[in-house]
Amino acid sequence: RGFPVAHSIYGIPSVISSATYVYLLGLEKVLTLDHPDAVKLCTRQLLELHQGQGLDIYWRDDYTCPTEEECKATVLQKTGGLLGLAVGLMLLFSDYKEDLKPLLNTL
Repeated sequence: RGFPVAHSIYGIPSVISSATYVYLLGLEKVLTLDHPDAVKLCTRQLLELHQGQGLDIYWRDDYTCPTEEECKATVLQKTGGLLGLAVGLMLLFSDYKEDLKPLLNTL
């Protein structure tokens, strides 16, 4: 906040291309983990994040006010997407197998 945003400096196409490139760099790193579930987890969490982001954008552009429940669920999708990815990847390589989603949802 208070600083120029990347798309106003470099243009929307360059920023979208750069962001996609960074996503693919992340996927490349996940592939090096050599775990059969790592790519599935990464994909699932990023889809969750983008579904929440999509709803947020839709509500903004459609001038729709979400319910409190919808808003809370979307926050969990957006914030939980990346946090869930980090924690999920750590759990793949851990002996600890408890479901941490309820704990993550409280953060």
